[in-house]
Amino acid sequence: MEINRDGANRNTPFFNGNRPPVPGAEPEPEPEPLPPGGCVPTEDPNASGLFADFAPSATGHEEAVMLYNAGITQGCSSSPRMFCPNCPLSRTQLVVFLVRASGTPLLSVTEPTFSDVPRTHWAFRYIEAAAAAGITQGCGGGKFCPSDEVTRAQAASMIQRAAGWPDEVPAEAPRFSDVSSSSTHFGAIETLKTRCSTNGCRPGEFCPEDSLTRGQAAVFIARAFNLEEINACAEPGGCTPMPVFGAENEVFQDLPAGTIGKEEVELLYDYGITEGCSESPRLFCPNCPTSRRQMAVLLVRAMGLDTSQPPATPTFADVQPGSTWYAEIEAGVANHVIFGCGDGNFCPDDPVTRAQAASLISRIQGWTSSPATPTFDDVDPGSTHYEAIEGVVERCVSQGCSEDRYCPDRALSRIHAAIFIARAFNLNGINSCI
Repeated sequence: MEINRDGANRNTPFFNGNRPPVPGAEPEPEPEPLPPGGCVPTEDPNASGLFADFAPSATGHEEAVMLYNAGITQGCSSSPRMFCPNCPLSRTQLVVFLVRASGTPLLSVTEPTFSDVPRTHWAFRYIEAAAAAGITQGCGGGKFCPSDEVTRAQAASMIQRAAGWPDEVPAEAPRFSDVSSSSTHFGAIETLKTRCSTNGCRPGEFCPEDSLTRGQAAVFIARAFNLEEINACAEPGGCTPMPVFGAENEVFQDLPAGTIGKEEVELLYDYGITEGCSESPRLFCPNCPTSRRQMAVLLVRAMGLDTSQPPATPTFADVQPGSTWYAEIEAGVANHVIFGCGDGNFCPDDPVTRAQAASLISRIQGWTSSPATPTFDDVDPGSTHYEAIEGVVERCVSQGCSEDRYCPDRALSRIHAAIFIARAFNLNGINSCI
C-alpha cells in the first residue's frame, strides 16, 4: 500500500505534492549493515527459499519475502542471501524500511539534522527524509542514535507516523496488559492492533520494551503497508467506523487535529455537501472506500444541482424511488454527470476507483491534459482515463498515490474524495491552481 500523497491521514507538514523535490532516483537497496552486537548471520538447514537463514515455515518469512519483492530490503547478507530474522533491528534500519515502504522522497541537505548522522553515513538521505516527514524526531539532544536497537513500542510509533494513521483506540483499550494508557506509545500500539498489524508478542501482551527483531519488523511493515494485500484490515477493506482518541472535540470524532484532508472534509461539511458516515458520534470514516452512490451525492451537492423533482420512473433498476440517494443520482443522470455500470444498473454500492473519480471530475469541469510524457508509470497514455487523470493532476486536485504512481484501480477513500472535491470546486479558495 503506497502512502497517498493526496494526503490521507499523513500527519506531516507536506500536502498534495508539496514535499521537497526528489533530488534523484533512489539508490538500489543494499543489504543493511547489522547493528553492533552478537548477532551473526547463520544459515538454516531448513531454509529452502529466498533467504538461506529463514525457513519458509517460520513466522515472518512470507512478509520478509514481500519486503524483498517490494524493494524495501535486500537482506543482511548477499552471498548467501540472508535476512537475519532474529537479529535486533537498529533505528537506522527501521527508518530505511519505512522510507522505502511509504515512498517518502529522499533528500539532499547541506546541514545534517542530527549531530551523530554525518553526510557520509550510509543512510544519511533516508534519515533526513524520515526527519523531514515527521517519521522520527531522533533520540534526544540533537542526536538520532543510529546504531541503537529500536524497541517494539518505538517501532509502533514510527510505523504509525510513516503510515499516516491517527490514533485509533477502541473503548475496550488497553488491549495489552503491559501497555499502560499513560505510555507515550499507547495510541500507536493500539492503532497497530486496530489495523491488524500486530497481535502482540504473547496473548494479551505487546512486550513494548523488547528489541524489535528483523523478522518481527517484516511482519509489522508488510501488514501496515498491506504489501501484496496481506492485511484484510487495510483500506479499502476492513472499514470500521470508530472514534479516534484525541478527536473528541473535533467536528468529526475520527479526524484529529493535524490529519491531512481534515480541512477539506470540514469544508464539505460547512457547505452542506456531507454529514459524514455517522451522526452520534459524528464520524467521517476517512479510510473507508467511497461508493458510487456516495460519490454521486457528493458531486451533485457540490454542483448545486436541483434535486427537488426526481422522475417517477427510475433510470436504473437498482436505484428505486424512495432510496435515500435516489434524487441525487437522478439529478446527476439528468445533467450528464454520472452514468450507469451496465445492463440498466447503477451499482450504487460498488467502490469508485481513483481513475473513475478523475474522469467524473474532469467531465464536470471540462478538464483534460495529454502531456507527451506521462506523469505516472502506471497510467498508460492509451488508458480511457489518461487525459482525465492528467487533467486533475495539472490542476492540483491530485498528486498520485506515490512519487511516480497514481494507483488508478485502487478504491478512492472517503478522505481522498473530500480532497478531490474540495479542490476541484475550489471551496473557500483552497486550490491556488484554479
